[in-house]
Amino acid sequence: MFFTYYIHIKKFDLNIKNAEETINYLINNKVSVGRFGDGEFNILYSKKPIGFQKYSDELSRALAQVRTTEKFKIAIPYAYKTTRPYKFLIRCFWWRYVTFNNRYILEFKKQHENDYLDTNFSRVITELADKKEVLVLTDKVKMIWENRNVLIVEGKFTRFGVNNDLLSNTKSVKRIIAPAEDAFNKFEEIYKEINSTAETMEDPLILISLGPTATILAYKLSNQFQTIDIGHFDLQYQYLERGYYHKVRIKDRYDNESMNGDKVADIHSSKYEKEIVTIIR
Repeated sequence: MFFTYYIHIKKFDLNIKNAEETINYLINNKVSVGRFGDGEFNILYSKKPIGFQKYSDELSRALAQVRTTEKFKIAIPYAYKTTRPYKFLIRCFWWRYVTFNNRYILEFKKQHENDYLDTNFSRVITELADKKEVLVLTDKVKMIWENRNVLIVEGKFTRFGVNNDLLSNTKSVKRIIAPAEDAFNKFEEIYKEINSTAETMEDPLILISLGPTATILAYKLSNQFQTIDIGHFDLQYQYLERGYYHKVRIKDRYDNESMNGDKVADIHSSKYEKEIVTIIR
């Protein structure tokens, strides 16, 4: 489907920073970012659920209200511009996706400024073809939170940076634990808890891993705090730590993209437990 894909991306004429440019922009400008991947597009335009998040009109409307501002940038897949940096199977996915969803991408462009970051800055390990570039960009992502006081807002079994060195360069870490599934149902409670916790921290950086709920939270919080919709980056890092550049089952992490990914092993980490300030059930 490359030829139909190519025709459509020429029509889109989208201005999207690549993964490295996106990471540098987040570091240098300290802006917030919300990610509109294929899951968010499905909710917006196809009215479909995405495994761990049920569809609702309220969720779709909230995503539709997200807009670029001076302090907040929207990220969409760089593959809407080109698939050159990606592995062949990743390219094939996007050729097919764009071919069948091109009208939604055009509709999205009409509603937003044509100036985007790349959603896949948090998925470089499994998607980029160049392994040397993967290693460079992975280290660069970690610079986003270097010497920062970090508040992580994550699903129950996400465990971002637990039992690895992902957060070893931070000043401090606090955590708000939200439901692993259908987090949007608890949106207001999560939003209030983030505000009340972040206000007690010096220059906090908020990292959110909650699917489409993260996109909306990052937008709403951006006027007060730098907030990053960080997506699957911890899972990606787990693959790399094990020597893989593709998806493998990580037994102690929730993974909506793996078979039986909701079957998660227990962990024992007193450090992780001490970082938790609130659990929202």
